[in-house]
Amino acid sequence: GKEATGGWVQLRKGGYGLIRHPEIGVLLEEVGPESTATASSASSAAPTPKTSSFQLDMEALQGRWRHSVTKMGLLTVKGHSIIFDIGKKFSIEERPGGVFDMGGWIAKPERSSADQIVWVKAGESGELSCTWDRCSLIPVLFWGICDVKFDPDLPERERVRVLELGDGRASKFSHHGSAITDTFDGK
Repeated sequence: GKEATGGWVQLRKGGYGLIRHPEIGVLLEEVGPESTATASSASSAAPTPKTSSFQLDMEALQGRWRHSVTKMGLLTVKGHSIIFDIGKKFSIEERPGGVFDMGGWIAKPERSSADQIVWVKAGESGELSCTWDRCSLIPVLFWGICDVKFDPDLPERERVRVLELGDGRASKFSHHGSAITDTFDGK
């Protein structure tokens, strides 16, 4: 259920993913429909309270998130450090009573879930709020195969003949590539 559209991949669920290439492999970050949210006052539509048994703790904050303020983009929480892809760095202070503070923004456990953390901050015109939405990482492997035959003795326009173009899972011609999938699955 994935259809490639440039650097983005549209997922069957209606969300979008950005193909990334870290050192170990290629990852697809599922980020959901593009968010246009910005920080807003409490009188506007704030996220509704959650009714699950979600427990907000440092472990729940770990991982990859998308900030509701679009220009803030994606962020990673590792330990008490928050690193935004745009280069900003913050830290989370864990206060007594399970209160989490990030530069004056306080996490609201009663309005949060495992997939969305709600943050609030007192502002001049009322309470400001924003959310972090969890990005799920789906390992995918994108590569291709092009087997060609080159014969320098043939006329210039006939020297190269394409034997196979493939999606990269394994070569139908030489069977090369199957070990790559096995290695990737083993990591």
